[in-house]
Amino acid sequence: MLHPYDRATPGTMTESVVAAFDRGKPQFAGLMEPPESEWDVAAVTELARVMSQGSTSLCVEGQGWHGSLTIQPEPGGVMERCELLLDAGAEPMDANGLFALGQRVADTGVQFAMIGYRWATERHVITPASVNPALPAALVADPARFPGLTSRTLRAHVGDHLREHGRHWVMAFESPHDTTREQSRQLMQRWGSALELLRTHDEIALAVARQRDN
Repeated sequence: MLHPYDRATPGTMTESVVAAFDRGKPQFAGLMEPPESEWDVAAVTELARVMSQGSTSLCVEGQGWHGSLTIQPEPGGVMERCELLLDAGAEPMDANGLFALGQRVADTGVQFAMIGYRWATERHVITPASVNPALPAALVADPARFPGLTSRTLRAHVGDHLREHGRHWVMAFESPHDTTREQSRQLMQRWGSALELLRTHDEIALAVARQRDN
């Protein structure tokens, strides 16, 4: 999420996304793992202000999950990115469950979110054998961040995987587990097409590239 410079409160998006996954609130944050301090949005905001010439990276943790929070000044505002690792449950979610989850994430106001499955240990450690790309689950995108990309164009590439929820696009991709090779190929192709369309129309990434070129 891109926070306006004059109203930047990094950490609030992370709180909202954690709540969307029914995981309560963040409990700890710190510069090292395990995080050494209690979670405090005001402290996170102040740290980001002090480090405003560069990026700020924190380890974050809550009940049954952990992750990272990165705060980065970008053209037009302060970018808050979070990556969470938590248990997905015994079985992959079906399309309706994924759409419902994506809609809850969209309701937080995020501009882009990618949800996927990874193999990990019981302590949520990603092993060398599982560093390959995550299996598809859901994508959430605010069209305002992707000017020039329309619902019609996106739907032409992903079909029924796309639903509109308020101002957001929500795309659900059921796990390719237990599907035929051709079904898996088609699903991965649609997932990849959606990511490529979003990447090439990402206003923030394009602004960063223009700034770098200048």
